[in-house]
Amino acid sequence: MSEKNILMQYNEDSIFAGFDFNYDKWNLILEALSISIRERDFQDSIFIKNKSYKNQKILIINKFRVQVYICSHFDEDVNISINPWIKNKNNPHLLLAAQVDDENNIVYFPGVITGNEFNKLLIDNKSKDLNNIKIPISDFDGGVDLLFNIIKLIDEKKISKIFIDNKISTQAEKKFKNNNIQVSGSIIFAGILSLIFIPKIYQPRLALDIKMIEGTSVLIADNTRSIGDISNKLCVLSPQLKTTDNLNQYKYYISIDKPVLLFKDSLNEIMIIKDNKEIWRKTATSDNKISGPLYWPIKLFEVNDSYVLRVRPDGIPMGNYADIKLEASKDKITKIDQLENSLDKNEYKWIREINKNISKNPDLSIALLFSKNIPNSEVLEKTKKTFIFDSNCD
Repeated sequence: MSEKNILMQYNEDSIFAGFDFNYDKWNLILEALSISIRERDFQDSIFIKNKSYKNQKILIINKFRVQVYICSHFDEDVNISINPWIKNKNNPHLLLAAQVDDENNIVYFPGVITGNEFNKLLIDNKSKDLNNIKIPISDFDGGVDLLFNIIKLIDEKKISKIFIDNKISTQAEKKFKNNNIQVSGSIIFAGILSLIFIPKIYQPRLALDIKMIEGTSVLIADNTRSIGDISNKLCVLSPQLKTTDNLNQYKYYISIDKPVLLFKDSLNEIMIIKDNKEIWRKTATSDNKISGPLYWPIKLFEVNDSYVLRVRPDGIPMGNYADIKLEASKDKITKIDQLENSLDKNEYKWIREINKNISKNPDLSIALLFSKNIPNSEVLEKTKKTFIFDSNCD
């Protein structure tokens, strides 16, 4: 790695393309997008065609035209010229910023700007040179996830391409004058989508993706008659990563230090056992059954920890239960508090973190979704209800 970049702090969502190849900036961007698609298992739903020209870096992603602006990890602004867009039918639907370090094969996508957002940025822009407009990197929002979400969830016909004509609408002209901008000729935006999709684009996506997480059925043995005689099943929504051991005991691998325990139905009793000794118990009453998310009640999980969760669902008599072994990862345990502190109370960051882990680490997504520290959010509350009521067991 280049010495001048040793002290550079890359964004945590930066994509490393490996050192196997020497890429130019454009091909490094294409590889980074391909990596992002593979990581999200979108190979069958997102397709990219390279349509770049000498002065314009254009991608066709599904049916969307996406113009890419390349800059470095040190840049704070992106330079944009409107000249290529005047009366051009091949204008982009979206603008995508890409911060590229081609010495170390690292790319970060700060996010996208839609047509209506660019319209507002242009009107607010104080520069008189409309062919050299500086837009702050911070105005590109949502990362590569927002790009994919727009492409997967929205019909491209509903997002008009950026179009610039020689005439100026009365409304646009008034706004320009109010901002003391001198215009010599040229700007009107037609048919731009009126809705901004940040972060509302995540509302349908998060609720849809959370449905990908299915619970698992655990058999309840009727220990009052004969061991192994099955009388009922328990639907476990969290934890997720289940297998069975040589004794046919259900076993879940734990990758986070504070897992959330969540069952489809209410419980009469739940206890935690360590080395054949009960170390924690919760018992329901006739008026207060155990339901909803249960937060890990004892010391945090560490690498190689192992516990047995003994669970008796509502309606199951005393003496009948399921034993579920919780076995911590042998390599790494994610510390939830540290992760939550990094997310702060930013709704978008929470949504993004939950969304990107649904496939690769569902227990982490569930723990974040039901965290006591989660920001107030209609999107997140709706997703909780969707998961509890709509999830089913295999």
